[in-house]
Amino acid sequence: MHTKLIATAAVLALAGCARTPPPTPAVDLQNEGIAKTCTPSAVDLAAPTPATIALTNDGWCGLVTAEKDGQPFKYGLVKTRPEHGRVYIRPVNGQTRVEYSANPGYTGSDRFAVALVPHASGAPDASLQVDVAVTPAEGQAAAPAPVAAPAKKAAPAHAPARRHTNRR
Repeated sequence: MHTKLIATAAVLALAGCARTPPPTPAVDLQNEGIAKTCTPSAVDLAAPTPATIALTNDGWCGLVTAEKDGQPFKYGLVKTRPEHGRVYIRPVNGQTRVEYSANPGYTGSDRFAVALVPHASGAPDASLQVDVAVTPAEGQAAAPAPVAAPAKKAAPAHAPARRHTNRR
């Protein structure tokens, strides 16, 4: 009887060690934080025209490209920074993704340029210019038009020089 209890306990203990498949992730971490509306154009690095990204200001949107042999670029450099957002360049799923994220509350157009460096030494960098259109996110009001600064009064043509004294 004692032997049966030990054998049963051993079987139950080993059953707990059985390999179970890992749970399916509930979130695709490669796309976490993507804008609800994200419309990137196709990337043609040989074309002289810029690529485009259209997105709502509630996340990021990215373009995907790769070297001619299909592998991701070695790294990327931001050549011209966007005025109203941030650019991230990263390898994702065997490709290079160039991501844009607008500053909070910004709506309007933006532009940036990147250089993508290939793995082969001596090979030229690939240049990519991107035009961006940012629209308000759901429930977000469009940004007000910028207000011009008030004009400064012009100084008289023959204004006398001012003297500063240190009287006590």
